[in-house]
Amino acid sequence: MDKINNILSYWYNLEFFSPFWPEKTQHTVFINSANKRIPWIEKSEAEYTYDIYLGKIKSQDLIMAMLGSIGEKDDTIEKDSSLSCICAFKLASDGVYIEESFSISAFVWAMAKIIAEKNLRTDLSTVEIDKLNSEMNDILMSFGKKLEYKDLEKIYNIVLEKILLHLEDNAFFAVINRKPNRKKNEMSKDDSKQRLQEDEKNDNNTDMLSSFYTSDIDMIRRKIHKEDKIVKYIDALNNPSTYRVEIDTDVSQMKKWLAPEKYPFGKWPSKYSPSLMQQIAINIGISNNEYSGGIFSVNGPPGTGKTTLLKEIIASNIVERALLLSEYQRPDDAFLQRNFDSHENDHLKYYYQPDSKLVKFGIIVASNNNAAVESISKELPIAEAVENSNTRLFDIEKNKEIYFTDMAKTLMGSDEECWGLISARLGKKSNIDELKQALWFNKKSVNLQQLYKEEQPDWEQAKEDFINKYNEVLNYRNLIQEAVENTNKHDQIVQEYNDAKNEISTAKRKITEQENLINRKIEEQQNIKHQIEMLTENGNILQTFLLEKGIFLLIEKGFACIEI
Repeated sequence: MDKINNILSYWYNLEFFSPFWPEKTQHTVFINSANKRIPWIEKSEAEYTYDIYLGKIKSQDLIMAMLGSIGEKDDTIEKDSSLSCICAFKLASDGVYIEESFSISAFVWAMAKIIAEKNLRTDLSTVEIDKLNSEMNDILMSFGKKLEYKDLEKIYNIVLEKILLHLEDNAFFAVINRKPNRKKNEMSKDDSKQRLQEDEKNDNNTDMLSSFYTSDIDMIRRKIHKEDKIVKYIDALNNPSTYRVEIDTDVSQMKKWLAPEKYPFGKWPSKYSPSLMQQIAINIGISNNEYSGGIFSVNGPPGTGKTTLLKEIIASNIVERALLLSEYQRPDDAFLQRNFDSHENDHLKYYYQPDSKLVKFGIIVASNNNAAVESISKELPIAEAVENSNTRLFDIEKNKEIYFTDMAKTLMGSDEECWGLISARLGKKSNIDELKQALWFNKKSVNLQQLYKEEQPDWEQAKEDFINKYNEVLNYRNLIQEAVENTNKHDQIVQEYNDAKNEISTAKRKITEQENLINRKIEEQQNIKHQIEMLTENGNILQTFLLEKGIFLLIEKGFACIEI
């Protein structure tokens, strides 16, 4: 396990060494002196918050300081031109610090720790970072007012002292990025100041996020056992699997996963069908017990269809979940009542939890790239992408209400038309609040409280309609399976015919070979007969000659004599 632990420690330490520099936008302001304008002091705009990034350090300066601290000099190291800030935090629209928003740059902190302790093998602990962030949060909360230039400079110097970082060029520098507090088209006259302040508190993350993996890797390296599945993953290159299926070349495996019963019952609304390898991946991805790997990975560069694959799995999950729902006598049966451990009042004694059989069909799209995840979450509900599907059932021009269409439009909060509430960006609390607002409290358009207030759909009729359609698809699948089996039988018969034909051809060839052999033997016999005849004739001639000369040649029983 030593090798495994070394690999985990390497992965863990690597997570600390990623410099971060904020992206420049049209609203970015750089502050390096007291005479620079500070946005919230000039004008307080309620719909915006501010991401503050303090410090401007060259990664190369940190690298050289680190080498100097450990007494090393390596001229072969390629110069690093990247920049990094030292810390980041958020301010509300009025310039007041937002609680729990402070975070130290893990990269700068780790480099400063190595420099201070003069030891490359120093222990890098997320616990220390959390403690520092907590201490700085308390300090920033103590300001309790609109921050000015001198306050930002003071915070910067406090951070440098706490991480014991002393570089030659430690001049104060700040980057201020203005961020929308709420989407502009979601703002209304009904939005109160209290509501805006709540939104500001909920959104306490800057773009400088800590590593998504550090705490997980740390937990694994502390609790890992040799029988854990992840050991096999970590040690895969050192101990390659003896059983590996190259599915793109293994025809038998392809046929197995492309059998009709492996296909999903649902199809994403698109006029295009998945490619061969996409379909194989989809079929494996939705299989329950036939794929024994536990973890299923699909790899591919951008633009190769990974999101398309995800869409098809979502469509399959929706159908499978609907099949389970059709087993409930009432819609309420899909939810189980649970009591709160400690309820606030008599109106909040319990909550409803979806049946665990239904929950397994949920999908979490997760990444260390927030933009990538958001783009997928926003792409799925877009109406334009599905309006030309084969059925036209998802065309909002023909069907105004498809799948909570109005709520999807509200949640999207843009000019894009949406067909249904198929996905939502979650994660941070502000995103979750947006979803709750769109589903339950939204007053601009229909919400779940209003949707079925007057007339509820007929549950039995809905189940019947679904089961009929499901059975229709099942019948088609059975017909396809029958056609495949008949095709296989036909192929088998053709193969048997070809095999028999080949056997007959082989037999004919062997008969021809035997006939040729017999003919050659007959010819050989004829030649021998002719030779015998020639010898007999020559013998007679010789006998006649000897008689004429008075010489008798007697040959009898192996004895020869000549009588003169």
